[in-house]
Amino acid sequence: IGPAGHLLAAGCPHGSLHALADRFWWEILESGSVVPGGVPGEVHLTDLDSRAEPVIRARAGFRAALSEGPCPCGRPFPVVTEIAFPNSD
Repeated sequence: IGPAGHLLAAGCPHGSLHALADRFWWEILESGSVVPGGVPGEVHLTDLDSRAEPVIRARAGFRAALSEGPCPCGRPFPVVTEIAFPNSD
């Protein structure tokens, strides 16, 4: 679950977690630059559905990595290979 309670990713029958890239454009950044696939970084999201109040490159508040390769299920969405949320203590 991401900004404003939106679903950002969903599981598939192969056990992968797919970024729902048809609704949110995921960018993985480190020090303001996009990192290569498979490298973890800070997640920034652009909301592709909101026309009235667009959210562009907003910090999601967690870190993740997206795979470079496809999932065996055949879905076209990137696979989230790592995910880390900040400690809430």
